[in-house]
Amino acid sequence: MKRLAEPEMDAAILGPAMIWRGNQMVRVLVYDASRIVEILMDRDGMDHDEAWEYFDFNIECAWVGVDTPVYVYTNTDWQEWDDDPEPVDIQKSDE
Repeated sequence: MKRLAEPEMDAAILGPAMIWRGNQMVRVLVYDASRIVEILMDRDGMDHDEAWEYFDFNIECAWVGVDTPVYVYTNTDWQEWDDDPEPVDIQKSDE
């Protein structure tokens, strides 16, 4: 499993996952995208938008082979770029 190069990013690891990449099942690390952005803001002094742009261009879009990590959006930041005209409220549970 590949880790992100910066050791500070280990704080954003949620755990491992098994996923299909092409025709093979591989074990990858799963990172909390929002936590990575928080780390960038704290460590590098970026504002929220700068940190998301850096994450999107330099981390999320990087391909480092079949065991490239995956990123999970654990808060509502993803709704800012979601094309769905009626985003799902992920905080609300169906009863």
